[in-house]
Amino acid sequence: MTKSEPDTNPKSDNRDIVTPFAFELDPQLMGKAIARPWRRGAAQCIDFVLIAILSQLSSVVLAVLTSIAFLRASRNNNPNIESKKAKSWLRFAGTGLLFLATLIVVEALRTEPEPVESEGTVAQAIVYGLNLIAWDKCEAAQKCQLELANSVGELLAESKADRDDVEEHITEFLENRELPQAQIEQLLNAYLDAYDKSVEQMTAVDEIASAAPSEPDSPPTSAGEEQTYSPLSWAQGFAGDLGLGFGWAALYHSVFIAWFRGRTPGKKLLKIRVVKLDGSAFSLWDSFGRYGGYGAGFATGLLGFAQIYWDANRQAIQDKIAETVVIFE
Repeated sequence: MTKSEPDTNPKSDNRDIVTPFAFELDPQLMGKAIARPWRRGAAQCIDFVLIAILSQLSSVVLAVLTSIAFLRASRNNNPNIESKKAKSWLRFAGTGLLFLATLIVVEALRTEPEPVESEGTVAQAIVYGLNLIAWDKCEAAQKCQLELANSVGELLAESKADRDDVEEHITEFLENRELPQAQIEQLLNAYLDAYDKSVEQMTAVDEIASAAPSEPDSPPTSAGEEQTYSPLSWAQGFAGDLGLGFGWAALYHSVFIAWFRGRTPGKKLLKIRVVKLDGSAFSLWDSFGRYGGYGAGFATGLLGFAQIYWDANRQAIQDKIAETVVIFE
């Protein structure tokens, strides 16, 4: 069986041979004034300010608007599904999932991580555990129990445990041992006396150290500077400042470009517009794809944006990706 030869004169794109249709240029674009870089930059600044304002709104608002955009964009999708009911169920199911996903992601980005337990808290838990183990080793010997109370009291003071917490915890611990009330009071006083004496000693040492003249050293590090910043935390902070991490920028550019004929508020104020080279209208996915080109611009070290200064049609990298051009009207 011989392989069929591809049609060398197709009437539309067939993905088998190179055709001119993908490179079609709308004749009405010929001679249009191209937007100058300063206009595009000014429009972007206005849009960034608006995005930053929008990013302060509730995550529920973002989830709702994203879902509405998805519903509208998916209205004519799924051409292979003939059942209108099936199409509707798919659209609404997808919208519900998108709403939940957006809500979860935005809340995760906005919620600061819970502080990790301090070393002191961990040390206190260890001391309480050691107290429990050692108590069983004493085997009801009162002398052993008193020695244990002295040692544990000192350790709790060194771990910076709060005195009221120590008293509450030790009281509960002793009462659960089913000891006589007199013995409970004796042991509790032993724990607390050892705790108080240790605190007094540490306070005295700190006062002596603070009174002694200190040699000049490196400047003190603030609490914020002592933190270790991971690339993820830096990226989240940067994205949060620009309103990008919350998805507002993607929604903003996608919706305005698609539904307002290639204009965002910033572009409208500067009298410029994004148009497709073939003259067709933007779909929501087209405008979202163009917004994705901004990521490529950052990935190229901003060279993808700077090429509007030397490109013949002043196309930035997002314009190259989406086959668009920005004109002045």
